[in-house]
Amino acid sequence: MKLSPVLGPVQLVFYSVGVIVGAGVYSVIGAAAGLAGESLWLSFVAGAIVAALTALSYAEMTTAFPTAGAEYVYVRRALPGGNLLGIVTEGDLLRRTEIDTEQRRSRFAEFFTGPGKLARDYVRASGRKVHQIMTREVESVADTADVRDVVERMQQLQVKRLPVKRGNAVVGVISRADILRAFVQAADCAISPPLPDEEIRKRLVAHLEKQKWSPRDLVNIAVNDGVVTFEGVVLDPLQIEAFEVAAENIPGVKKVNDRMIWIDPIYGSAYDASGRFFEPGQG
Repeated sequence: MKLSPVLGPVQLVFYSVGVIVGAGVYSVIGAAAGLAGESLWLSFVAGAIVAALTALSYAEMTTAFPTAGAEYVYVRRALPGGNLLGIVTEGDLLRRTEIDTEQRRSRFAEFFTGPGKLARDYVRASGRKVHQIMTREVESVADTADVRDVVERMQQLQVKRLPVKRGNAVVGVISRADILRAFVQAADCAISPPLPDEEIRKRLVAHLEKQKWSPRDLVNIAVNDGVVTFEGVVLDPLQIEAFEVAAENIPGVKKVNDRMIWIDPIYGSAYDASGRFFEPGQG
């Protein structure tokens, strides 16, 4: 009989369990014997029960992640219409004593860290209940908030999503994916038939007059058969690209020609749209 030198899923599971249990027995049995005495076997039974209950509590919490369809779960008070208490994310489960990733500070840093902060970090790394490890400071937006305000709020907080509340109740969540979806739908709706040259120039001039970066008096705009031509002077090369974007967003524009000159306000050097040095009299 020849044995196959291959470990399958079942063999790997039993091997892992044996390694974990065996290592625990050999490392703990000496200390446990001194404390439990003849009731050593009962202490191992009690420890197994506690470990199983802990595993079940974490299993219950982690199963909510795929149910929510994301890497976060909002925590609410267990009452009808309970208000939002916090949020548990994958980041809250990274600093844990079980995987030896809790935050460590040098003695010098601990000296300047108050006991309250150290105790809070310990609770978050070793806590067994959701309220001990969750993030309590949860920013939210009202269900009547404007999308522009939501985007600014996300950028300010540097977050990917925000809970949406109606009063004190959480009614949903808005994420970057939702905003991107709205942007795509708005872009599809914004498609309109091409405009004649005169209307293109009229709309472009009106749009540029509203932009603070636009030196309207220094730039001439011409439109011929859907081709927009800019001629003039700017003081920053980024303004040239901004003019291109403004023209390309108007229906009917086929092409943009840049014949603008960029003058460095510090050195007085002049460059064309391609960045080449511009000499007076050059076409």
